[in-house]
Amino acid sequence: MTAPLACLADACGEVPLLEVVVYNTERHRRIGYLERFAAYFRQLGFTADEHRHLAQLDAAASRALIERVGDRTGWLADPEAHLRAAGCALTLVVGEDLPPGFGVAPLDPARVLERYAALSQDVRLLIGVDPHTPASLARALALAAHPRAAGLALSPYLAGVALDDAAWAPTLKAAHERRLPVWAHTCAHFRPDVAYDIEHPRHVDAVLLRHPGLRLVLGHAGWPWTADACVIAMRHPSTALEFATFPPSVLNDPGWSLSPLLAQRSALRGRVFFGSGATSSPERFARLVAQLNALDLGPDAPLWRGQGVVDWLQAGDQE
Repeated sequence: MTAPLACLADACGEVPLLEVVVYNTERHRRIGYLERFAAYFRQLGFTADEHRHLAQLDAAASRALIERVGDRTGWLADPEAHLRAAGCALTLVVGEDLPPGFGVAPLDPARVLERYAALSQDVRLLIGVDPHTPASLARALALAAHPRAAGLALSPYLAGVALDDAAWAPTLKAAHERRLPVWAHTCAHFRPDVAYDIEHPRHVDAVLLRHPGLRLVLGHAGWPWTADACVIAMRHPSTALEFATFPPSVLNDPGWSLSPLLAQRSALRGRVFFGSGATSSPERFARLVAQLNALDLGPDAPLWRGQGVVDWLQAGDQE
């Protein structure tokens, strides 16, 4: 019996650096996601009691607990161990920048890029942009040529404005003119203070009508509006979709609204990407890839396992 084929590229993953986990924890706390992202902390080695304890800790005590868990489980000393074990050749990480007054200090993308450059694995950052801060875009554009930079990352639910809002216009114009790939968070979210459909794929369509040819990945496949996201991707051939955070097995379940990815796989050939969604233990990553291998993808299976991501990035490099 042959071993299942590995995943060539992860379209939305993470490397568990201390500063990244501390940032994620504080951001989850700020938007009320600590409990919802319990699986993320399990992958990092938190016990159920330690995860529950995070909600009661201040920032300093939280960081200390994260460091203790990282020491105990080993990722603090060797943050790319899970990447080597998974055998994933390329990992894209989605970055963020936050509006002023958000209450959480965003990570310095220049520092993150340098940390990734020191890794033996090929990890690249989609640099987050806050549309309310011109310096955020200027910094992202200045870093875009870094060998570990993959493009820009836009998160309307964090910024509080839809992607077709005028606030995003300078970012999208710059990305289009410079042929920079863009990843956009385009799915329902659970922030209670922001409209749940602020990231509906219809906003992407409006953007692409203004910037035809903009290379844009619809993050999380537009869930639960995946059928709409597929139509938009068919209307705009420069776009792609990744279904990170969802185990591939649910693509066969109509109740998850992701079945259009399979139904439209011929029309979207080479433009549907697997992503692990977060830090993955080697065991979890293997389970996800096994589910991906179990889908009825025929000769297109390598594209879904990551060749599509590589081809899509290389196509942009050749433009």
